[in-house]
Amino acid sequence: MTLLTDLSGALVSIHPATARLLGHAVPGALLGKKVDVLCAEGAPTNLPPLGPFPRGRYPDPTRDVPKDRWKPHPLNVTALPVLLTSGMAVQWTLSDPRRRRSSEETMLNLLHQLEMNREQIKKADAVKDDFLATVSHELRTPLTSICGYLKLLAKGAAGSISTEQTELVSAAVRNADRLCCW
Repeated sequence: MTLLTDLSGALVSIHPATARLLGHAVPGALLGKKVDVLCAEGAPTNLPPLGPFPRGRYPDPTRDVPKDRWKPHPLNVTALPVLLTSGMAVQWTLSDPRRRRSSEETMLNLLHQLEMNREQIKKADAVKDDFLATVSHELRTPLTSICGYLKLLAKGAAGSISTEQTELVSAAVRNADRLCCW
């Protein structure tokens, strides 16, 4: 919500939505009046140019609430001096601290969920690594044995073999070596 006042506190500009949220249907009727017209009953009326904006009866902009059910709550106020062609002014930005808390809570919940997801990914990655190590070991152990017996067969340790059989055993040894020594 934004509004603009001169240095004496008279409204120079007010966003229509801001005026509606503060309970004023015709924003143009507020121009030139002191910012005090936006204050709730009992709020301070002697505002310094950069002083705190008064607490008042403001609607919750997230839902429609009848005026008689509005509840006072504090607003965060940012005042920024600005230079207009007509002179210096103050731009007021009003924000509801409850919304900020809600946003912060949402962000913290999302960060927590992100951390939980990261932990789950780490666990899944560890399970994958264990699986690959186990499968690799379980495949290499018998392949190493097979490769050793094929080499013995190729050298004639089990008796002589024909040339055709030697070529087949040599191809098997090459393929087994390729699988064992990746």
